[in-house]
Amino acid sequence: MIKFDIRTRLYSVVALFAVGLTIVAGTLIYFQSRAVLERRHTELKELTETVVSLVASQHAKVAAGQINEAEAKKRALELVAAIRYQGENYFWINDLAPTIVMHPIKPELNGKDAGAMKDPNGKLLFVEFAKVAKASGGGFVDYMWPKPGHDQPVEKLSYVALFAPWGWVIGSGVYTDDLQALFREELAGVFLTIAVVSASLCLAIELTARDLQAGVGLAVDRAEAIAHGRLSAGL
Repeated sequence: MIKFDIRTRLYSVVALFAVGLTIVAGTLIYFQSRAVLERRHTELKELTETVVSLVASQHAKVAAGQINEAEAKKRALELVAAIRYQGENYFWINDLAPTIVMHPIKPELNGKDAGAMKDPNGKLLFVEFAKVAKASGGGFVDYMWPKPGHDQPVEKLSYVALFAPWGWVIGSGVYTDDLQALFREELAGVFLTIAVVSASLCLAIELTARDLQAGVGLAVDRAEAIAHGRLSAGL
């Protein structure tokens, strides 16, 4: 009974330790991932608004009589199409129809009606972009879209903003599948570490329990020997 109680209690402590550490680590990793995602939200919005300002500067030249509107639009499209950030991330422009005005990665879409374009989940992408931009001037839209050079769509988050004078919806997006992959990788690392530590503790418990069992057994044998008059056995 002593052997069972000691092992049970020690294993229970290890189990509680493992569960508690898993919960704490998982919670920390979750909130860390959320913080990174929120930071991406902020950066994406700020970058898009900066590009809107760039387009607005070309529009201002029309108002100042420096260039005509057609030339201003041409310059704005060229400037926006050339922008890249954080690797291959880019900006596109559609109107409220919605028609693709400029897509630097898929130029074959330029000038085409995008009203029926949807992601694998059935979301009408450019309809949603136009809807969000028209309703509040700007906002976030999440959907599925293939990475440059790939065919399979992955999760993406975009921010779109309306440039009202020309009816342009300017947007950009970042892929979020890497955050999920990083989250799973960090969780797997935590689970592996906890498993190794728990296994080491269990081994230590087993060895300790055996030593205690042997000690208790020896003490019991000596006590019985003394009780039967074999005094020399108790030494």
